Order: sequence, then structure tokens, then C-alpha cells
Amino acid sequence: GSYWLVRCWQPTSATPEGFWRSLWRIFADPRWLLGTWAAYVLLTTLIFHVELRYRLPLYPVLLAYSGMVGAAQWPIPSRMLPRSQPVALLMPILALAITLWHAPYPWLGWQLAAKHWLLRQAEQALERGDSRTAIAAAQQALYRDQQSVLARVALARAALLDGDQPTALRWLDEAIAVLPSHPYPHLLRGDLLRQQGDLITARAELTAFATTSREDLATWLWERSVTPPPTVLNLGDGLDLGFIRGMHQPAANEHGWRWTGGWAQVRLTVPTGAETIALTVRSGRPDGKPVRMWITFTNGAQYPFVVGADWQTVTIPLVSRDQPRTVVVSITSPTFWPRTYDPASPDGRRLGVQVRQVVVR
Repeated sequence: GSYWLVRCWQPTSATPEGFWRSLWRIFADPRWLLGTWAAYVLLTTLIFHVELRYRLPLYPVLLAYSGMVGAAQWPIPSRMLPRSQPVALLMPILALAITLWHAPYPWLGWQLAAKHWLLRQAEQALERGDSRTAIAAAQQALYRDQQSVLARVALARAALLDGDQPTALRWLDEAIAVLPSHPYPHLLRGDLLRQQGDLITARAELTAFATTSREDLATWLWERSVTPPPTVLNLGDGLDLGFIRGMHQPAANEHGWRWTGGWAQVRLTVPTGAETIALTVRSGRPDGKPVRMWITFTNGAQYPFVVGADWQTVTIPLVSRDQPRTVVVSITSPTFWPRTYDPASPDGRRLGVQVRQVVVR
């Protein structure tokens, strides 16, 4: 069947004239089909890791290409085939019609692209502090996709920008109802409840997806948190998301502290008259060896310390000011793989140092 289709296709492709003839010859080249197929297989296999069954619908397309190869390699049997007719072009048109009968894929693709463009505009408006533009863009995105969680999250963030917490909670609850497994509305809801003092519910929301999601949720909430940073930050207590980034989620046997990566940050509020920041840390190396680490403030001042196997508190002086301010503390250290010490370890993280508490005094 593929062989016959190609033999019909070849004479028919010569009918257009001038510009359209040249254009037809370019896109009729079977290398377009083979190249697209190869790129599709590469993307689905190496990037998305989808199963083979998701590529099966495209196998019929390759039948035509296999027919082209056959026609090129065995031209003699073509004399036995009936002469081609232009009506053969109705076959791919019919196949396209059957595909679009199932769903209007071009229209759906256009709607999806427009939605993400509007969400991008809403995100840019939120970064500028323009809540009105963000609301308008997010509403249009929601109109194009009534099930969009991201549009509802953008509307909630715009409401928080305006100081309207009840409206923000309503949008977040609606987003959770639409797709309970999406982490963003849970994180923002937990952040807002933490600001309101409901720490039990906030902890449940903030930690619900932290151990299962492959996304860096700590960095995501760092850039969108509305809760003012604390003066005392207890790592690993379930309420530290939004004030940390570059740290690992605690494993099942890790309680009351967090591992850093090679670089991590914490964000704190420095009240009037504060003089120092104290960090409680240890190296965490299985062999007990000490590790050199560096602590850097927002202004670029860097302080080196050597920490051992036991918990110890390192102190960094602050310049006292008359107004409260927010300070970001960066922690840099060498990293190691647990498998270096135990080849059977299932832990594939790159670990820096352990941090239990950061306090402004």
C-alpha cells in the first residue's frame, strides 16, 4: 500500500508551476519527514521519557516513507502498477480530516499558546508590582482555559499585591479544587496562613509536596513569599520554605536541620539594634572530618569558618542600624556524595554542611 501511494505521489507532485512548484518539491522531499520523525523520537525518549505507545500514532506516517524507499530501490515493479491519479492526494486529506474530527487540535494549540503568553504577561506585571495589568492578563488566560491553575495562582498573587487576603485565599482554594496535585496553590496558601498565624495548617500545606515534587519549590516560594522573614529561623521545622534556597529537603531520618548544597541562602529580618547573626552548623561528614565553609552577607563581606562533626555556633557581626531591614546570608562549602563513603547508599544528593538554626541577635 505504501509503495502504491508513493508511486501515485511522485507524478502528482510535478503538476504545480513556478514558485509553488519549487515550494512543493522542497516539502515533498522525504527527508523532511525522516528528520521530523528523528527529532520527535529524540525529544520523547531523551527529554520526556515517554513510553513507546505514545509514538505509535505516528508509525502510519512512516509507511509512506517506507514506500518511498521501496520505490527508489525497486523501480522495476512500478511498471506493474496502475498509472497514478491526482485523486491520490485525497488520501492524506482524508486522514487529516479524520484526525481533526476527533478534536480541533490547531485551535486547541493556538488557545494553549495564547494562554501561556498571557500568563507570561501576568508574571511580568506581578514582578513590576502592577496588579491591575496582572489581573487583566490572568483573567484572559482563565477565559481561554477554565481549568488553568496557573491563572488562578496569578490572580491570587495579584490580590495579595493589593492586600486583599480573603480574595487571594478564595482563588487559591479554587485552584486546589481544580487540581489538588498542583504544588503552587498549596505553597502560597501555606505562606499566607503562616503570615496569619495558623502554623499547623501552614506547615501541612508547605510540606505536602516538598518531598515528592522534583521542582525546586523552595526557590519558587523564595521569589513569591509574602510572609516577612523571621529573626529566628529553625531549619527543617516545616515552616522554613520561602526563607531558604539551595538546601535539600530533609530525608526521612533527618529532623530539625537541613543539608545545604554547595551554595545556599537564608533570608532574615534584622531588627533595630541587632548586632550579630549566629548559625548553628556542623560538617555532617561520615568520617567526622572538619570542613571549611564561607558565610557571605548581602553587602559582599565574606567570613570563613571551619566546622567539625559536632554542632557549633558561628557568629558574624552586623552593622547596627536605626531601621529594620532584610538580610540575605549565603553559605558556601565543599560538597560530597554519600556514596563516596557507602557505595550502597541510595542517597544521590550533593551535600554541603548541616544547618540547624540561624538567629539574629
